[in-house]
Amino acid sequence: MNEILNNNWFVGIVGGLITLIIPKLFKFLINIKYHLSKKGILGRAIRHFDLKRLRKIRVILRDDTKIQRELMKNYAYLIIFLLSMMTYFWLIICLTILSNDFRFFINNYKLTYNICAIVIGFPIYIFELLYLNQKYFVDEIYKFRK
Repeated sequence: MNEILNNNWFVGIVGGLITLIIPKLFKFLINIKYHLSKKGILGRAIRHFDLKRLRKIRVILRDDTKIQRELMKNYAYLIIFLLSMMTYFWLIICLTILSNDFRFFINNYKLTYNICAIVIGFPIYIFELLYLNQKYFVDEIYKFRK
């Protein structure tokens, strides 16, 4: 397996395939939401969640304090996301520079190290999704505000 991953041609082919697949995947996801929003179980669920979100926006628009609270939540999620990224990179860099045992672990157990790095970095993705969801919600509030 390591011989395959160390070959430049394999990495080039996989990178090229990923580059070709990603735009088609996004186009498919955009089209599937359009087609499924008209009818069916999934379409009804999408409409239900959109209606629920719009009702929540209508309630929030009546009170400026609630608008300010949603905006503060947006920036709090942004700060938590940025702090989690900085903490992750600080841990990886400091452990790599300061610890000989950690460098030995990285060199000898690459697959285990990669899996651990992904699992430890998973909170970054969670906080990013929370931030982007709240940012979208605040943008919707400002879109409907008079």
